[in-house]
Amino acid sequence: MRQAPTVFGIAGCLTLALALSSCAQEPPGQDAAEEGGEGQNTLEVAWWGSDLRHRMTQDVIAAFEAENPDITITPIFSDWNGYWDRIAISGAASDLPDVFQMDEKYLSTYASQGQLADLSDSDIVDTESIDPSVLPAGEVDGSLYALVASVNTYSLVANTEILDDAGVQIPDDTTWSWNEFVDFTQEVSESTDADTYALQHWGMDDGGLQLWARQHGETLWGQDGGLAVSEEVLAGWWEYVLDLSHTGVIPEPGRVQEMDSSTQEQSGTATNTAALGFWWSNQFASLSDSSGQDLTLLRPPRVDPADPQTYYKPSMFWSVSAGTANQEAAEKFVNFIVNSPEAGEILLGERGVPSNTEVRDAIADDLTANDQAVVDFINEVSDEVSPPPPMTAPGGSELETVLKRYTLQVLFESMTPQEAATQFIAEIEGMLE
Repeated sequence: MRQAPTVFGIAGCLTLALALSSCAQEPPGQDAAEEGGEGQNTLEVAWWGSDLRHRMTQDVIAAFEAENPDITITPIFSDWNGYWDRIAISGAASDLPDVFQMDEKYLSTYASQGQLADLSDSDIVDTESIDPSVLPAGEVDGSLYALVASVNTYSLVANTEILDDAGVQIPDDTTWSWNEFVDFTQEVSESTDADTYALQHWGMDDGGLQLWARQHGETLWGQDGGLAVSEEVLAGWWEYVLDLSHTGVIPEPGRVQEMDSSTQEQSGTATNTAALGFWWSNQFASLSDSSGQDLTLLRPPRVDPADPQTYYKPSMFWSVSAGTANQEAAEKFVNFIVNSPEAGEILLGERGVPSNTEVRDAIADDLTANDQAVVDFINEVSDEVSPPPPMTAPGGSELETVLKRYTLQVLFESMTPQEAATQFIAEIEGMLE
């Protein structure tokens, strides 16, 4: 089986390690703890996210340390891309953080490599109040390797200030088709200035492809652990993305490439340079915080107006390294950040709607307007959700990276959508062998 995390050369690893070291904060007394201070446990806790998430999570850590004075935590954080590079290097060296934020696309890979602790029989991690519809998402082959932190759904974020200034009315998002979406984005493009794009970009994330595949009667991954999406559906998706580029509703390819490699705070949605952007709903609060303008959540378009193929996705999980020397302390932290109302009151809805239903109820009156908007949206689509798709196959965690490369080749027109579909499938299947 292919080892999905990429292992860089020694020079690359050292460069990245130095770059990420600036994100690891050493709490007071860390030296003493590392030297084996009496009764002291030291944990590394890692996560990815926005600046807002970094601040909130460090507040949770402070609250946890206050309740557990025998545990000292070293936080490690970065954006999405830097995070997984760091985890890949640590995993290859059998030196994963004690606790780390986990995503669905990487879960089966790290679990199959024996790098995650099984929380199924933990006396510390409480699963009684976790939403039963999402708890099994952290299981691989019957073992619980990740505790779901929160839930979200794929969405379209619209800047209502840009649309209002342009005099453009948002269509009915409960029935609109992808063709109607094209018409809408063209109207937005024609009604805004040259520095504002109708749509930030599309085609660079596997969430969009997953939704497109489901709406066309397929899934990205199969129940057997292989790639399930067909060449026909893939080519049709890239043809749609290319049409968006030809009509000018998304930026030129070079700008798309630049935006995709930037942080969330530098995105078209966050900087108010795009009227629309596809995002996971849990990102709404930090996007709104960065934007400073009025944003709203919309349903994505659909092929069949009566079958949107919306689904609830765990926005992220928490996992414990199988190699931790402090498993009890690590499990205490996971239990605290997921199950304690105190942590919930700090995080509110930044990571999505809490998976713990008691925490969800406890923070209801404390939610910000943006967090409440996410909860309302999750509830609003509850009657439309379908069962979630199969989990990313072991070895398939790099699919999105490969996907972006082919999307850019389609946008630069160095490859046709059909050529991209054929070669993409061959490359992914080769990764899985």
